[in-house]
Amino acid sequence: MVLSLIIMPLVNIVAYEAHIINVTANIVNDIPDIKPAGSQFCNIEGVDVVLTTTMPDSTIIYTLDNSDPTCPFDDPSEFIYTAPFHLTASTTVKARTCHGDKQSMIAVEIFDISYDYCHHTCGNGVLDVAEGEECDDGNLEPGDGCDATCHNETNASRSPNL
Repeated sequence: MVLSLIIMPLVNIVAYEAHIINVTANIVNDIPDIKPAGSQFCNIEGVDVVLTTTMPDSTIIYTLDNSDPTCPFDDPSEFIYTAPFHLTASTTVKARTCHGDKQSMIAVEIFDISYDYCHHTCGNGVLDVAEGEECDDGNLEPGDGCDATCHNETNASRSPNL
């Protein structure tokens, strides 16, 4: 009878204990509020954007080019919020609250601004002077004397139908 003997090596298990001492987070728990919320807006009216924070003595830094705002304010693409601003083109607004060397997470709203979202009265065949129409020929075709924004065309091939 043959006996096989298998010898297994001993495995050393080492455990480590870690302690974190005196860690300070540089985060402000007050993400700015962007109003109105991002959505679809008409480019004729555009939209006024208001940024607010509940933290006194803090600064709101924002960007309009999809870059992340930083604290402290040090990038030419960043703005210090002082008053509402007006948007007339599609834009991503990013904002964060800065308080000393502390900063909040970034708030983001996407504003999709286009003529496609405008209330269209132009082209309905009814002259609406209150809406700024000079003419309304019942269509939005250029070259017929009344352009797609219901303004008289100076170099039209025919006169507008009012």
